[in-house]
Amino acid sequence: QPGCANVCYDFFSPVSPLRFWLVQSLALLLPSAVFGAYALHRGAKLAAEGACRPQVPDLSSAYLVHLLLRTLLEAGLASLHYLLFGFSVPNRVSCSRVPCSGAVDCYVSRPTEKSLLMLFVWAVSALSFLLSLADLLCSLRRTRGTTQRVKGQARQVCEVPTLHSGLLQDPQGCLSQGQVDRESRQEEQGAPEFPSLWTARQGGNSQVGQASV
Repeated sequence: QPGCANVCYDFFSPVSPLRFWLVQSLALLLPSAVFGAYALHRGAKLAAEGACRPQVPDLSSAYLVHLLLRTLLEAGLASLHYLLFGFSVPNRVSCSRVPCSGAVDCYVSRPTEKSLLMLFVWAVSALSFLLSLADLLCSLRRTRGTTQRVKGQARQVCEVPTLHSGLLQDPQGCLSQGQVDRESRQEEQGAPEFPSLWTARQGGNSQVGQASV
């Protein structure tokens, strides 16, 4: 009957397995892509604030949401895959839908190859689901163990209590305290403590004055 083959093929395979696996792969990669974009955005925001030593933001909550969403997607797509295709491809399918005149036997091409490929996809999906679940449980355990959570905001690490002369060369205060003290000490050693004695010595003994200079 005209149209019987199309109806029976739609009954056997409502969705093409290759297209379904492509959509499944894209759907599982989407949470990771969103998390990566969010992490880059937070890092760029910290760099734009101009901190001397920007800290790594706390992305534990976003990572947990990403893992939970990916695990739920894997479980839901695996259930849909089982409802559509099962675990293997049969050699023959009986179809009795309209416009077929009666029960028609439809033979599937290369069922063994399709069954092996489907088992491989099932194995990869199961491994990915177990790894995502283990990562989610470990992340939840680490989050419960920590008592204080960093909010992920940029913090100013360099703190200068007093304004030294060395800060004129470093207006942002990114030099360490030891470097500032060392520079101020060198400047103090360069200037004479007793100008009158220094000038007297220089006048009395020119060689000593030159040596002092």
